[in-house]
Amino acid sequence: MGKYKKGILGPFRGIIGTVIGSVWNGIQYMRSLPDLSGKTPSTEQLNIRFRFSLIGSFVKVMQNHIAVGYQSFTNGMTPANAATGYHLKNAVTGIAPDYKIDFTKVILSLGKLNGANKSKAVPAANVEINCEWEASSSTEYNDKLDLATIVVYHPERKIVVSAKGVAPRSALKYKMTLPFDFAGDEVHCWIYFVSPTGKSVSNSSYLGKLTVL
Repeated sequence: MGKYKKGILGPFRGIIGTVIGSVWNGIQYMRSLPDLSGKTPSTEQLNIRFRFSLIGSFVKVMQNHIAVGYQSFTNGMTPANAATGYHLKNAVTGIAPDYKIDFTKVILSLGKLNGANKSKAVPAANVEINCEWEASSSTEYNDKLDLATIVVYHPERKIVVSAKGVAPRSALKYKMTLPFDFAGDEVHCWIYFVSPTGKSVSNSSYLGKLTVL
């Protein structure tokens, strides 16, 4: 892959002939189109594709949270690529081709802020979820003005519902209302904190699998 400023073709995006032009972080790149192969993929190649498809779809759905949650832990990669790498390694379970996501291993954010202390979520009437957490000792990584984000994922519909920055750390609780048609369905929930500046985050905490009332 080549990096260029103006190039013989000038800056461009998309495919021209046998090259692809793209821009990432303000830097323009060109790379050649991959060679097409007529070979039948091996079982291992197919399994890799299944895992990539599974995690790629999940990361795409969660991209708004991952863009914030992985902003400082990319090692030169995009947040999406960093999250994809982690979840491929740690959050895939099952036997091919029936791979599944282990939602207990999902991490939506990685950061130096203190996480939600002894957090929990409990379903309540009228498609609501009561989220609670306890106060923790005050440190430079624990500000009462840090804002909580609650994330709810409906695995059957592949829908994400979130409440971003809805309560300060000091509130110790938040009641979230879900779409009415979630009633009776199972969902997975997480919580993480973001600093008032938006520059720092906590590790996300898995709140569990709940049946919406």
